[in-house]
Amino acid sequence: MISLVAACSHNPAIYRPSAEWPKVLSWALGGRTGHPSSDEPPEVVAAYEARLSDSFAALRQRFDATTPSALVVVCTDSGRLFSGVQVPQLCTFLGEDLWGSTAMSELGEPAEQKVVHLSGAPELAGFIQQELVDVGFDMSYARELRPTGQPEYGAPASLVEPLVRLGLQSIPVVPIFVNVHRRPAPNGRRCHELGAALGSILTEWSEPVAMLVSGGLSHDYHNDRAGWVDEPLDRWVLDMVRRGRGRRLGAIYDLDSDSNRGGAAEVRLWAVAAGAGESMGARAQIVDYLPCHPVGAGIGFAYWKAD
Repeated sequence: MISLVAACSHNPAIYRPSAEWPKVLSWALGGRTGHPSSDEPPEVVAAYEARLSDSFAALRQRFDATTPSALVVVCTDSGRLFSGVQVPQLCTFLGEDLWGSTAMSELGEPAEQKVVHLSGAPELAGFIQQELVDVGFDMSYARELRPTGQPEYGAPASLVEPLVRLGLQSIPVVPIFVNVHRRPAPNGRRCHELGAALGSILTEWSEPVAMLVSGGLSHDYHNDRAGWVDEPLDRWVLDMVRRGRGRRLGAIYDLDSDSNRGGAAEVRLWAVAAGAGESMGARAQIVDYLPCHPVGAGIGFAYWKAD
């Protein structure tokens, strides 16, 4: 059974003390000029950090109340697992063991300093995989974690970092990777359908299961909008899921724009979360939203709780 779906943005800076935000943002921008507000006064940065801490604590409280026996974690790969040679649109990890590191190779941090070992949930993963295929999703799968580059860093940070920050790393996980950055990617409607299918499938599982979605909201470090946050888009997304209209997120990818080619491509993951939550008859409860210019990203937290 499933009774909780949670979504949180993924950005490497928000999993670190605010004193480290400037160097993370500098690396992300790669020499580009960021938003004028990226250099906020210390008291403003401290307020952002406090709100982030409160938001993670609020989600952790929800997971503690649910006491799941396993977590389905929907995220994307940053290139650690899938090279440009082969990129699955949707991929379930079926193995028993996986690992990752919260260290950043880009900052020269050795992986072994922050290695995290996770347990898979192969029986649940196999059930999900079979049922998704049966209802028409062309799923890929992996039974072993074999990173294509820098294998010592293991699984993507978007999987490992939120589990550590939320204190959930001891719970068995079923990672489902959604391609969002390699074109062509699944459209928003397909992602909402994936979430709805997952929600329906998990109602048949006899033990309590929760879902965590990690990714988004708007950010872009590599193009003309580098360092800017698309606040209107973020607030529209959150308003749609709050009102139980997550299906409308599918329309975002019916057009091409600089905004949805950047980090907002990860809003597809929020469409998955909305599909799963709405399949339980729930609407999103928005924990917080921060147009956080010191990290160059829109940061959101939400959950869907079954009655």
